[in-house]
Amino acid sequence: MPEYTIRPDKGPAQAAMDAVLDKIEHIDALLDRLVDADVLPVLAEHYDKSGVKKRSGAAYDAITKRGAQGNIIEHHAGSIRVSSDDSVVPEIKWIIEGRPEVRPKFKKALHWQDEEGRDVFAKHSKATPEHDIYYLDEADLEKIEADLSDLLLHEGSTH
Repeated sequence: MPEYTIRPDKGPAQAAMDAVLDKIEHIDALLDRLVDADVLPVLAEHYDKSGVKKRSGAAYDAITKRGAQGNIIEHHAGSIRVSSDDSVVPEIKWIIEGRPEVRPKFKKALHWQDEEGRDVFAKHSKATPEHDIYYLDEADLEKIEADLSDLLLHEGSTH
């Protein structure tokens, strides 16, 4: 389906379009503030509670830090999507979905590097469970709703 961009190039229509675009940018900025103040800290808390052994590294950053490699934050009509890209940080898939035990196929040992770049060798790697991190419970949603209301009230008094 082709996409069309409506872009008046002069006169009152241009001024009206510019005003609409300014309001959209303002809403995006409010949503970004909400994500930074509420959603990402909640995901960090859930990561810590989930049983994942390490709190550092690329996976933690991709889940909890705006702009980190693999971190995805998108605004859509009526929603905010916060996720991570497991093609950028592959271990995220194993953290979220878990994985079965791993044994070497062609060599006598598995080999990888840890976060500090040290070589690690093992005859097998134990299975890992799923870790539920991407969720918001009722208390989280109530806090987000209250903070959004405060943001909107504050913004309404300044405009």
